[in-house]
Amino acid sequence: SSLKRDDKYDSLGKPPCDWDDKEAREALVDELVNDSLLALQAIEDMSEIELSESAKEAVELLAFVSGQDIEQDETGKFKIAKRVAKDRIISTVDTEARHGHKSKNRRFDGYKTHISIEPESEIICETTATKANAHDHDAIDELAKEIEYEIITDNERDGDNSIPVIIGDGLSRELLKDKGIDLIAKVTPARNRSGLYTKEDFIIDTDQNTVTCPASNTVIIKPTNLKMNQLQASRNSARHVL
Repeated sequence: SSLKRDDKYDSLGKPPCDWDDKEAREALVDELVNDSLLALQAIEDMSEIELSESAKEAVELLAFVSGQDIEQDETGKFKIAKRVAKDRIISTVDTEARHGHKSKNRRFDGYKTHISIEPESEIICETTATKANAHDHDAIDELAKEIEYEIITDNERDGDNSIPVIIGDGLSRELLKDKGIDLIAKVTPARNRSGLYTKEDFIIDTDQNTVTCPASNTVIIKPTNLKMNQLQASRNSARHVL
C-alpha cells in the first residue's frame, strides 16, 4: 500500500488523535488528505480495471469529501479552510444528510420534513422530506400533488372552479400561483425586545400612505423610491392573499 498512515480504514470511528492539541489536529488533516490523494491516484493508475458501481460511488465520495473545506497553505500543507463548501456532505454513511438551521442559533443536521394540510379539517394531504439545507419551496411539487388531483376531479364532477387554499411560507407564493393555488402565508408575530411598541400597535394605511400611533397621532409616510417600490409590492401581496 502507498498510504502513509496505518489506520484501519475498515473500522468505525475517527482516527486516534489528541483533539485538544491544535498541531496534532492540523497534522491529522494533512495526513488524511494526502492519503486520500494517494488512494485516488492509485485508482486512476488502474484505469484498465472496471470498477463496480458501489466502488465508483465510494471513489466519488472520497474525492468530494477530501476536497471540501480543504485548502493548501504556502508550504503545501493541507488544512481546513475558513469557509464552508456549498452543499457540504456531513456524513459518509448518509451522504444525503446536510446541515440546516431554523434561525441563527437553532441548527440541526439531517433532513426537513414538510406536510400539506387541508385547513378546515386539518387532514394531512401529503408529506415529503428534503435535505436540511433545501429551501422550503423545493417541496412544493411533491406537496401539491394531492391538491392538483383534487382540483381536476372537483372540476370534472360538478364544475366547481374554486381554488383550494393552503398555508405555507411566503417564498412559495409564485410557484403555487403557477399551479392555480392561493397561498396564505403565516405572519411572524410582532416582537420588540426593548419593550417598546410593536408594528401591530400602529395603524398603517397603505392606500393613504399614513401611519397612526397608539396616541392617535397620524403622519404621512414619505418613502424613498426604494421604499415606495417595497410598499407597492407589499400592498399587491396583501391584496393577493386577501
